[in-house]
Amino acid sequence: MARKRKELSGSVEDLGNGKYKLRIILGYNEKGNPKRTSKNVEAPNIRKAYRLLDDWIEDFETVGLTNIDLLTITFGQFVKNFWIKEASRNLEPKTFHNYNKHINNRFMNKFEYTSLVDIKPYMIKDIILNAKRINTKDPGRNSEKPLSRATKKQMLYAINSVFLIAQEEYGIIKDNPAQKVKIPKEKGVKKNVEEPYSEEEINKMISSAFGEDIEIKALILTAFITAARQGEIVALEEKDIDFDNKRIVFHQRISEVDGKSNVQLLPGLKNNDDSKIVSGPAYLFDVLKDLINHNKKIRWKLKVSRLDHYFIFDTKQDGTLPRGSYLYKKFKRFTKRHDLRHIRFHDIRHTSATYLLSNPEMTAKELQERLGHRDYNTTMNIYGHALKKQQDTATIAFDNLLKKDIK
Repeated sequence: MARKRKELSGSVEDLGNGKYKLRIILGYNEKGNPKRTSKNVEAPNIRKAYRLLDDWIEDFETVGLTNIDLLTITFGQFVKNFWIKEASRNLEPKTFHNYNKHINNRFMNKFEYTSLVDIKPYMIKDIILNAKRINTKDPGRNSEKPLSRATKKQMLYAINSVFLIAQEEYGIIKDNPAQKVKIPKEKGVKKNVEEPYSEEEINKMISSAFGEDIEIKALILTAFITAARQGEIVALEEKDIDFDNKRIVFHQRISEVDGKSNVQLLPGLKNNDDSKIVSGPAYLFDVLKDLINHNKKIRWKLKVSRLDHYFIFDTKQDGTLPRGSYLYKKFKRFTKRHDLRHIRFHDIRHTSATYLLSNPEMTAKELQERLGHRDYNTTMNIYGHALKKQQDTATIAFDNLLKKDIK
């Protein structure tokens, strides 16, 4: 079953179970053999699959690649005509901004005129391992300081995104060369990982929070009890608090795209879920009610009558988008005032998860839902060690039970 659309033709093959293979003939070689590309998609029916085929054909025709052999399409052509469109649509704005920066600063000058199919793993690895810090005062001249392993991994993630889209979305390459690149560990460099707060530190954090003003008190309690992400917390509005049922609805997040002026309010959560609902104890909602009343007084003093959004953790209360980085700064000052060990604001989330797992009745599935992890494996990879301790505690409890019976 084939359709003709402008210069390109394509076909749809029903693979069953709502899956279809789309094929496009992009032209013919000197021997008269067709040059094809294909990809698999999911669709409710074959009519919808044909619409997806039409959209895909239009992608190729829009950028004028109908007469370009995909075996010769360059890295630069693909990034500018395909990757930017796909990545900006599917990645978090901040992630796209960082990836785009790495691709332009690190790879474009080396690969711009190189065919995608000619780029090998060793070429990517060589660029990453030999990269130096960019001299901000003179961008055309690199500093001699080496990059951290974390930055090198970010470079790899960025270029992997390009080849992943070329492979899975457009079928231009069979294998992704970036997936074969491994960044070696740095000898003698200890990874700086902040441990979550211990139970003693948690008690000190909570008791200290109750001695603070309403803004800090509400922030610390909300972050610890909900284990929500920084961008989700700063995007909370008054309407998101269900006081009757003691629940908080997280349905949006605020992203600081470039860490400067580009701040965006985005629908949904980081994992692409539309929303999540988190319950909490009564005292949290008492504190949130006090904060909302406090904010109303500020707006009254400022003579602010109507806003599009009533953000709970917006100290200005003037309708501008609050920044998640402000929450971190507030928390950092809070830890200094109370002589608490410094951790990132995001580590309150890890502290909350670890604390919840100290309860033998808490399951990994329940924790996954509360944290908003889309993939169960993500929860296990991050908190598997805590789950093992939980299981060890349960084993000891059963062991003690048997010893009692023997006695």
